[in-house]
Amino acid sequence: MIILKKQTKSLCHLCFKEIPAKIIQENNQVYMIRNCPVHGEFKKLIEKDATIYKELMNREYLPKEISPEHLMFTATYRCSENCPICYLPERKNEPLSLDTIKKAIIATKAKRIRISGGEPTERDDVMEIISFIHKQNKIGYLITNGLRLIDRSYVKRLKKSGIGYVILAFNGFDDNTYIKINGRKLLDIKLKALKNLIKEKINISLSVMLVRNLNEKELRKIIRFCFLNCSLIHNLRIRNTSTVGRHLDDEPLFLSEIISMIEDEFGLERYELIKKRHRYPIHSVCWMDFSFMSLFIQNRYKHIKNPYIKRFFYLKIFMQKMGILATLLLILRKLFGKPFDFKITVRCRPDINTVDLMEIQAGCPSRYLLRDGKTEFPYCLALILNDHNFIL
Repeated sequence: MIILKKQTKSLCHLCFKEIPAKIIQENNQVYMIRNCPVHGEFKKLIEKDATIYKELMNREYLPKEISPEHLMFTATYRCSENCPICYLPERKNEPLSLDTIKKAIIATKAKRIRISGGEPTERDDVMEIISFIHKQNKIGYLITNGLRLIDRSYVKRLKKSGIGYVILAFNGFDDNTYIKINGRKLLDIKLKALKNLIKEKINISLSVMLVRNLNEKELRKIIRFCFLNCSLIHNLRIRNTSTVGRHLDDEPLFLSEIISMIEDEFGLERYELIKKRHRYPIHSVCWMDFSFMSLFIQNRYKHIKNPYIKRFFYLKIFMQKMGILATLLLILRKLFGKPFDFKITVRCRPDINTVDLMEIQAGCPSRYLLRDGKTEFPYCLALILNDHNFIL
């Protein structure tokens, strides 16, 4: 046994109280050992690859809390779906008032404001909220299931309101995936929503939830779709399932497993992926920038001195993985000087059994606005505690 973190803090899954914890390595796997003075000791696997953990997560804590980059708030608890997976399944709470939301937007240091729910398009004054964010010189992100976006006129109103990005839940090209995750077939609706967003030239971030033994094989199709529409799809957010809110019983994928999938799909080496880590020591987050130039800085080709030959070898692999059309598009964008700023963000959310409180509290750049309309709380921790005392 190797001790990776001698002392940190976590939560007891029975009483939800803050308790001491430590992180250990056994063979190549990483465990958290929590010790509750009332309920005893608990041991939980938190990562299957110790190398990944030590490179991305086993960091010294920042000396002080960082300034938030993102602020998310619940615009409404109403939703047009009733998904088997939902981190905020409560539907009876009253939403924040428009005045409270505006005050929170003004007060926060975050420059990126994420409007969530429920389903935020169910709120009648959501366009006014988006316009207010824009007038404050901040960027508004609408997190949506896309059902309202099949209406082209609604998408035009979004564009006119000054929306910065639409984060669309998109879990693959197989309706069986949507049946398990969302409870019904949704592929046609998702594609129509994307078509309208692209026609109106609205920036898009696709959010895919990977479920073990369900849609892992869809990842290449999703990435290829992003490449073919890279002028507007700037980000692919990959996340696992989590035992927060209403959830499936399937074992969530670990960060190392998702990184291995991306490694296989792009023909990249793991070293090249994990060195592009998020700059904050936050639990289970890997941020990857697939800008045109960074695609070719490959460790496997370090023996090749000529940069053009090195690029040729990588383009060959890229074409095998993504197809001729995506490869030609990549080359043409470079030749005509058009930016290629597609990014992949991987987030494996901790839960009540795996949360490292010292890490989250010191290093999380995302905040969730609590129901009091004033308090900004670390995002993942807010989701976990909401299961206990309904703070969101």
